[in-house]
Amino acid sequence: MDTGRELERYMEDVVIRYDRRAANLWREKGGEVIRLSSAERDEFMQRTAPISDRIMGGDPELAPIYNLLKTCAERTRLTEHERKKGSGL
Repeated sequence: MDTGRELERYMEDVVIRYDRRAANLWREKGGEVIRLSSAERDEFMQRTAPISDRIMGGDPELAPIYNLLKTCAERTRLTEHERKKGSGL
């Protein structure tokens, strides 16, 4: 747990840089990056969460880790640092 906390900020920056590089590469190749607003992202998650719950949560082998990851995700939603740096496609 302590190691995870120590690496959290570093890894957050790594993910944000990766996200930006991927988006730039996508644009360079002619793609369009569309970022959802917070409201749109919330609606997307609300609509798709039941699908994940049914598929991943309904699988006896996957359910324990899926539920653990879900619990962790609920506790660690996007941080203020992530929002400022533009993370979260």
